[in-house]
Amino acid sequence: MQVSTNSARATAAQVEAFDRILSNHLLYCTVCDNNNGNCTVHNATKLLAIEHQQIPFKPKPYEVDETNPFYRYDPSQRILCGRCVEACQNVEVNETLSINWEDPNPRVLWDGGSTIGKSSCVSCGHCVTVCPCNALMEKSMLGQAGFFTSLRKSTLSGMIDVVKGVEPETGYGSILQVSEVEAAMREHRSARPRRFAPIAGSAASRCNCRAQPPTATLQIIRTCSTIYKTHRLPRGAASFKSLYLKRPSRAPRFDYLS
Repeated sequence: MQVSTNSARATAAQVEAFDRILSNHLLYCTVCDNNNGNCTVHNATKLLAIEHQQIPFKPKPYEVDETNPFYRYDPSQRILCGRCVEACQNVEVNETLSINWEDPNPRVLWDGGSTIGKSSCVSCGHCVTVCPCNALMEKSMLGQAGFFTSLRKSTLSGMIDVVKGVEPETGYGSILQVSEVEAAMREHRSARPRRFAPIAGSAASRCNCRAQPPTATLQIIRTCSTIYKTHRLPRGAASFKSLYLKRPSRAPRFDYLS
């Protein structure tokens, strides 16, 4: 039996599957806090040369959950990839996150439907670290990453509406190019937009591994050597993840606490 992954039917199936993902995620990359060159949704849209959506985006009937002091969850931006659930269930083994696939509008649930602040979440930050888009974001990063992200919500909404108005004629290709220029401009402001710094003692924080590309973040967490001493960030480091995104020439050093 021969299997072809680049035939016309296979390509059409890939585009259709990704179109269903885009129906769960509103693309506004230029004004997104996660426009850092490492967004899986953005990069897949470019890789598959998606110019237009066949299935339009549909907002979800849920409010943004801001009840955790460290991160927030936007159900309207989730793509239901399950990465956060896997990290919580199988890596951290906190067993807090789940997805009810029988729900007409499925979303990530904390303790079956509780708010994050009232759930059993221990704020380890692993779910935020593995999130491929901006559904889960560190609060200290919101409004601080880009040149437009600090604008008022009403202004940002107007900018998004303008871009969506020209998208049917221009396609996503040229719009993504604009967002990539803005992402490159951010490099001069900061090394990378920050992601969640895990609390000491969690599996996401017990690592002493060498720098790796940002796409290997999950592999870093799974394969890093375990240590049993608490460590703190080196001076000047924004977060633990930023140590790996900067790709230093040698492994970062930690100050160990007794």
